[in-house]
Amino acid sequence: MAVYPTYKVAGVDMDDPSGRWELVDGTRVLPSFPGRKVVNWDLPGMVGNQSAAYAPGESATVAIKLRINAVGAVANTIVSGGSYERLKALRDNIDLLFYSIGLARQGYEGLVAIRHYASGLDYRQANGRMVSSTEPEFDAFSDHAYLTLMFDIPAGVWGSPSFDVTKATLPVANKGYKIKIPTGTAPSVENWVSFTGGPNALDSKWGQRMGVKNQAGVGFKLGVQGKSAVVPAGKWAMVNTLQWKYGIGTNGTAWGTPKPFTGLIEPEGRPTGSALTILPGTERGYGYVWAWAPTANAQIIIRSRKMWY
Repeated sequence: MAVYPTYKVAGVDMDDPSGRWELVDGTRVLPSFPGRKVVNWDLPGMVGNQSAAYAPGESATVAIKLRINAVGAVANTIVSGGSYERLKALRDNIDLLFYSIGLARQGYEGLVAIRHYASGLDYRQANGRMVSSTEPEFDAFSDHAYLTLMFDIPAGVWGSPSFDVTKATLPVANKGYKIKIPTGTAPSVENWVSFTGGPNALDSKWGQRMGVKNQAGVGFKLGVQGKSAVVPAGKWAMVNTLQWKYGIGTNGTAWGTPKPFTGLIEPEGRPTGSALTILPGTERGYGYVWAWAPTANAQIIIRSRKMWY
């Protein structure tokens, strides 16, 4: 029976069902220690990295302490024989653990998913890399060893496993419309925004284009000054805020379909690492953004991920 709370790293259960390793009691919490100041971090599944020049927080460090057991081919059973056989089993299990979490592949695969489970379905996820580990502390009888893995989380926050989708209609042209967005305790930077409004919904004139900003006045406008940014009738402009680009799609919630992202956007207010950072508001669990469009009754869909420190 699974014991909660627990961790998974790169999909590997830190409480191994076969008993080869297990979390040490007393460390089954969601630790977050101050980390180093970062200047950029890798983007999982993308080429390149994200600048942290205007990042909302600093990195965090997570320490996961494990007990490695001298379990061999038979699950949950210590290998027979003397100390040599048990020591070999311990070394094999440590090697298997490092291989399973992709330690050697971090150089080209980038960040790995670290999940903290409060129960079987309730978990929070961060993207990080293993930066160090302690020398294994072997028991005198060599049937177990202790090992601590240190992971750096460059963004410094944990995210929900799923996205929240918020839809709204902007009833008045060229007027900011306040939209309530679910949030955690930390700013959310991993957001998608879709706009539609019929032919000529987006005017190429400066200040008359669809846009959205947070309560600090920071966000983006579609298109660039002097260039047309028109969304055809029945289509959606779908913005990837981390890439600072948008594509045209036929479904405002089919987030993976608008390719390639060739449309450009411009910052509203001070540029940040993400085109739209959603900030927690004064009401617990919610934040706000303001959106506008040059035509009445334009529609907006925002897909956001709740984040926690």
